[in-house]
Amino acid sequence: MVKNNKNGAIELLRFLFIIPITVIHWNWQLMPFGNGTFFPSGVMAVEFFFILSGFYMVVSSRKDIINTDSGAGEKTLKFVWHKYVAMFPYYIVAIAFGFIMINWANKSGLTQMANNFVSTIWEVIPLQVFNYNAFTPTGVAWYLSAMYLSMFILYPILLKRRDLYLNVIAPLLALFIYGQISFKYGVSFVIMEPLIGPLTAGFLRGIAGISLGAFLYRLTEMGANIKLSRLATGILSLIEVLFYVLIFFLMSRLENGQSDFVQILLIFIALTITLSNKTISARLLSCRITTFLGKISMLVYLNHFALARYVMPLYIGRTSNVNLYVIYCFAVVIQVSLCLLIGNIGKWLWNFCTHKLKKIFLT
Repeated sequence: MVKNNKNGAIELLRFLFIIPITVIHWNWQLMPFGNGTFFPSGVMAVEFFFILSGFYMVVSSRKDIINTDSGAGEKTLKFVWHKYVAMFPYYIVAIAFGFIMINWANKSGLTQMANNFVSTIWEVIPLQVFNYNAFTPTGVAWYLSAMYLSMFILYPILLKRRDLYLNVIAPLLALFIYGQISFKYGVSFVIMEPLIGPLTAGFLRGIAGISLGAFLYRLTEMGANIKLSRLATGILSLIEVLFYVLIFFLMSRLENGQSDFVQILLIFIALTITLSNKTISARLLSCRITTFLGKISMLVYLNHFALARYVMPLYIGRTSNVNLYVIYCFAVVIQVSLCLLIGNIGKWLWNFCTHKLKKIFLT
C-alpha cells in the first residue's frame, strides 16, 4: 500500500510549480529582460495540481471505502466540505484583498463596488466553472471550483466502484476529455469555453486531471512491492530530476498549443516516479522548509493575481522594470504573510467561538 506520509519532494514541487503560474499573470511590460514573457506556457502547472489532487483524493478515500449505497453521498459531502473549510479562512482573506485592490485600481464607484460585492458570492461559493457570472477578486479560483465540483462527481464513483474507476474509468476519462480539448481548441488552457454541451472546459479539465491523478495512484499501488537496488534507485532519481528540468524548460520556451498535451504526459510520468517513493528525493527533501513552502504554495496562488494584473501596471514607467519586478515579489510576500496571519487568527477565533456556543446552546 502506498504510504500517506508527507513527501518532501512533493511539498517542494508544490511551491516550484506555483512560480510559473504567478509569472504568467504578470503584465508583459513588467518583464525586466526585453518584451518577452517568462514561462509562456506556465499555465501548464495547473495540470500538475489537478493530477496531484486526484492522487491524494484516492489516498483520502481509503478510510471511506464502502460496499453499499448508503453513505456514499454523505461521505462525499463530508470529504469536499472538509477540504473547503480547511482552505476557507485563508481563501476569504485572499478574496477580500483582491476585492479591495481591484476596485481601488479601477477607481470603482459605489454602485460598481456594490455590484462587484454581490457577484463575488460565486467566488466565495466557487461555482465559476458552472457558468455562474462571478466577480473574481482572486482571478484564479476557477481551479478550486473545478476541483471541488469534479470531486463531487468522482469521489462517490471511487467509493462505490473503486477497482473499475481506478483501472478503467479514470484513464479513459482523462484520455477522452484531453482529446476533446485538443481537437476543439488545440490548447489545454481553456476555462470558461464550452466543451461538451453546457459543460465548460475548465470543469472537464478538473475531471480529466483528477482522474489522471487517480490512475497515477493505481500505478504506484501496483509497483509498491517492487524493490530497487541502490543503482536502480540512483538511476531513477536522475531520471526524475531530468523530467522536471525538461518540464520547466518547455514551459519557459513554448507557447500554449498541441505541445500542452505532451507536457501533461511528462508531468504525469514525473509525478508517478516521485510518488512511487522509490527515489532519494522524498527522503532528501523532507524538512521543515519544504513543508512550509508546500503549505504556502496555495496562498501564493490565491494572492498574486490582483497585484500582477491591476496594481503593478499602475506604476509602469515610474521606475525601471527590474525595480517593479522586485517590488512585485516583495508585495506578494507581504500579502501572503498577512493572509497567513489573518487566516490563522480567524481560524482560531472560529474554533474558540464555536466551542463556546456549543457549551451554551447544546447539552
